Formats: sequence, C-alpha cells, structure tokens
Amino acid sequence: MSHRKKIAVIGAGPAGLMIARELLANDLDVAIFERRECLGGSWALQSLTEIPDVRQGLSHIYSPAFPSLRANFPKQVMEVWGFPYPKGTPTYPSREQICNYLEDFARHSSLIEKIRFNHQFVGLEQIDSSSGSRKWRALTEPDNGEEFSGVVLCNSRYSTPSLPDIKGLSDFTGKVEHSLTYRVPENYRNQRVAVMGTGPSGEDISREISPQATKVYVCAHKGSREHLVPEEGYYGEGNNITRHKDIAECRGKTLILEDGEKLEDVDVLILCTGYQVEDSVITSLKGAFLSGNKLSVAPLYMNLFHPEFPELSVTGMEILGVPFMLFQYQAKVIVRQLKGEITLPPTKQRQYAARRIELMQTGKISLETRRDIAIAQLRRLARLGDVKPPSAEIFLTAQKSSIHRKKYPNTYRDVPWD
Repeated sequence: MSHRKKIAVIGAGPAGLMIARELLANDLDVAIFERRECLGGSWALQSLTEIPDVRQGLSHIYSPAFPSLRANFPKQVMEVWGFPYPKGTPTYPSREQICNYLEDFARHSSLIEKIRFNHQFVGLEQIDSSSGSRKWRALTEPDNGEEFSGVVLCNSRYSTPSLPDIKGLSDFTGKVEHSLTYRVPENYRNQRVAVMGTGPSGEDISREISPQATKVYVCAHKGSREHLVPEEGYYGEGNNITRHKDIAECRGKTLILEDGEKLEDVDVLILCTGYQVEDSVITSLKGAFLSGNKLSVAPLYMNLFHPEFPELSVTGMEILGVPFMLFQYQAKVIVRQLKGEITLPPTKQRQYAARRIELMQTGKISLETRRDIAIAQLRRLARLGDVKPPSAEIFLTAQKSSIHRKKYPNTYRDVPWD
C-alpha cells in the first residue's frame, strides 16, 4: 500500500499543470480535478451560442478566451522550465498555440492520466484521520470520495467577472456584456459600443471590433493607461475609436461620464473590468473573504498559503506578475512545504503577515509599486523554493516587451522588436 502523500489540484490550466508536474517530480501523488472536458484553463476556447447580458448571470461560462486571442507577454516569459515552445512559435503566441503547448507539456509530464475531467469543485471538508495528521476531502460533482493530505486551488482567477458599481447600470436599456463572453467582432456590426476598461482585454476588444462597429468609446479612470502612450482623436482600423473618462451613471441608452460628457444611443456596454475569485474558493477556506482590492482571496500567508492550514494553498493571487513564471516559483515552495523541507512561522505570525499583505494591497497602487512588490515576491519564492531567482535577462525581456508595446500599440504582436 502506498504511503505517499496524495494532493488534490483543482484546475487543469497552466497553474494546475505546473503544480502537478512539480508534485509528481517530488514523489507526491496527484489528482487533478477539472470542471471542463479539456485542459488549458482560460486559454481553452469555450464556444457560446449566444452572448448573454451579464446582469442575467454568467453561470457555466468559465473561459474568457476568444478565437483571435494572443498572448500579451512574450513567449520567453511564458515557458515551462525545461520545456521550450516549438521552433517557429511567434514571440506572442496565439491562444491555439498556447493550448497545444500546454497539452504537449501535460503529455510529456504524464499528467493526462491524472486529470479527472468534468469534475466541478464545490468545496473542502476537513476529516478526522487515524494518523493524527489533517486530511481533506476536495468536494466535487460528481463526488470523488478521496482523502488528501493537501489541496492546491488553481481554479479561481479568470472566470468570475468583477462588476463595477455604476449608478443606473441595472436600468441601462442597451446590452451589458463582460469581456468573459466576448468572442467575435461580427457581433457588434453597426453597433455603438462602449468599452469600459483599458487593460489587455479592453485594448484588444476595442481594436478588434473597430472595423465592424459604428462607434467605439473606450472609457477608463485617470491613470489606467499610465504604462501606455496616450492616444488622442480617432484611431483604430475603422478610425472610430475615441477615449473618454470613466462611466459614472447610466440613463436609458445614455452613459454619463465622470466629467459630465454624455455618450448617447449606446447599444452595447462591454465591461472589461477584470475578475475576482470565484465563490467556491472563498467559501471553502475557513475565514477567507474577497480582498479589499476586489481581485483576490484573503488572508493568505505570502499570498499563497492558508494561514491556519498551510497544506491548503491558492495560486495566482498576486496583484501583478507574469503568470507562468509565478506559478512555477509557487510550485517549488508549495512542494517544499508539503514535504516538510521548509518550516513556516507559527500560526499567529502567519495570520499577522497575511493581514498585513492584505492591507498593503488594498486601495489604488501605482504600477511601479506593484512591479516592485511582484519582483520582491518572486525573489522570496525563489529563496524558499531553493531555486535561482528570475535572471536579469528575463526582466530585460519583459522591459523590452513593454517598450515595444508602447511604441506599436496596434501591431506590437506582429512587428519585430527593435
């Protein structure tokens, strides 16, 4: 009978696969629970027969991927260590190329047979163990009936929309969508569209629908484009995109902006306002709540471990970072903790540190500060994981990509680097 610790990994996206690979490589048994019929997480396309209004709920929609989606990070910072992309892969791979890469990686690492597809995670249950050590059930539908020494939650980052508090939004007589359900630009033919938010989704979607839409209004708060060169006047392939202040109120089909400007006869409002942790993660962790930044779960020690039960961890909760790189450093630390190779501080110290991190991340934080926090965290994870920190070359690559994107905001994925 095997005495290896068995760990449940929730989600077969990039984080889940990288965590599982590291667990197996360290003689820990693994069961991966994936609610969909495929791996790939947010990179795996989920076809929609119709685009729902977000005010009616978006249950059973798990992926924000759309057919033309491409990475906004260069492939050099999106590689799994020791497993390069195929030769000829462009600097900014397509959604399909990333999904194929992840599937190749899963097969190469013998992970496919560890995945329980079509298993929806619904919560955790602590159980008594004759050995005296804590055990957990990862509750799924259908039920799996297994006991685990630890659980890693990798399922929570890009499937639950974060919705803004806009006066009159519920009474807006146009359609309200979220970037989670965006699929093709033809859905906006001859429509007047407002896009709220200027993160990667807002930038990509507004430009992609420009040739089809009659008018595209991009609305965002001051400082949201501090990392990009500002655009003025009309731009985009349809020469019909304009930038505006954030939305303060909706009246009928009119959007009233922070500066008093009115955008009239708006047919569709697309909310590119990001995501928050899904409820199953928050409700399954004792004492957990949606953080003050409305994006992640708190409190977590090192933004990773449950402060009372460190055998429970949640990946990807940093306020800024390069996901693939972050997941791999987190995997190293999680495995060392589960194997007892590192000793975390006592419970009360972990709880204090977790609350302090939550306070630091709450409220508006400049991009530079978020970058500094992210870099410091990667280096700390590297020390605890007993691996080298990100090289200067990696940071230089990320910096070059940022400069390149500023210089070619419309075509940066296809224009060679200077």
